[in-house]
Amino acid sequence: MNTFLRSGIFASFAILGSLSAAFLAPAPATGRPTSKPITMLQGQPTVVINEILAHTDEPSVDAVELYNAGDAAVDLSGWWMTDDDARPQSDWVRIPDGVSISAEGYYVIANTKGDWAFGLSEAGDPVYIFRPNPQGGAPLLVESTRVGASPNNVSFIRYLDALGRARFPMQEGPPTLGLSNCGVRISAIQLEELMVDPRSGDSEYVVIANVGSTPAPLYDPNHPLNPWKLIGQKSTGKDTDMFVFPAGVTLAPGERIILSEISPDLFRQEQKIPASVRIFGPLNNGLSSTGERVALAAPLDPELDARVNYAFVDEVEYSNQAPWPSVAENGKALARVDATRYANDVANWRAAPPLQTIQRAAHALRSQTIYIYADGLYLPFVSTPRCVFN
Repeated sequence: MNTFLRSGIFASFAILGSLSAAFLAPAPATGRPTSKPITMLQGQPTVVINEILAHTDEPSVDAVELYNAGDAAVDLSGWWMTDDDARPQSDWVRIPDGVSISAEGYYVIANTKGDWAFGLSEAGDPVYIFRPNPQGGAPLLVESTRVGASPNNVSFIRYLDALGRARFPMQEGPPTLGLSNCGVRISAIQLEELMVDPRSGDSEYVVIANVGSTPAPLYDPNHPLNPWKLIGQKSTGKDTDMFVFPAGVTLAPGERIILSEISPDLFRQEQKIPASVRIFGPLNNGLSSTGERVALAAPLDPELDARVNYAFVDEVEYSNQAPWPSVAENGKALARVDATRYANDVANWRAAPPLQTIQRAAHALRSQTIYIYADGLYLPFVSTPRCVFN
């Protein structure tokens, strides 16, 4: 095992000789916090998982970055990392004795010597961090999380939502191991509106928007038979294909489409949708009125065995509990507030009259301007980088 330590957010960054430039991004021109300040409960370790790189090809290597959110150094001697807590402890990755992580410092566990007993899976994997039990006995779990499939050399970063829950979306730009994270990768193809609990006689639906300025294929251009999917959850919590897009579907800049619970023709009649708006359906599974995770999933390059992994490029795990806005049979839908912000955060959703974005999209397409709803106003969509590199 090989690792490296970086102390302080603005400290200079040195790459170990065994690490290549392809493995680490250059230092940002300005330092940034991960997303929001990390608040730790009294008595808890202040060390958290901050970045995970699980899909790599040589010379890049799998890595997990730890961050000390506290105001004092933490001794990491004998801590462990594994992707399976049922794996024999002898196969876990152990941090050497004598290692500590300073306040607001980073420690990266990287497989630079290729001596891990396992590899992080590009198809998605859990990550567990354990520390020694001062009373003896079994190690104590510090933190764990699970990440999904990812494109090559794209890392997952810690993001705290408005409820203080740690999410791990994909990062914009290259990995920032040993450095403060950049922003969340924001897809131009987005979940924009969810009708999860319609009034009696109305139907559920999902509005998907292309908020970018170029056409967006809902398939892998290099493998056109591999389409995008809308992923939902069964009552057991297991992911399920809610809708698989037909071959060859491309969204024009500013276009909104509807995925309906019922057949497109019936939904168009029910909601008086103009012929210029494309409707797809029916959905294979309905939306839960109490809450579930819904995600847009894009196909990655096929594996050698022809298996295709899907990366969640936009997702939201909504609920019918406060502080989520109430949409229980009141005719309102969950509507995204700001297309330039991460979707999986209650702060980015509101209750709104149904299909407003569909009506606005017709105007936007006529005027050849791409509009988004942001902070109460319809504004032109401008994609700007969230991290500046030298």
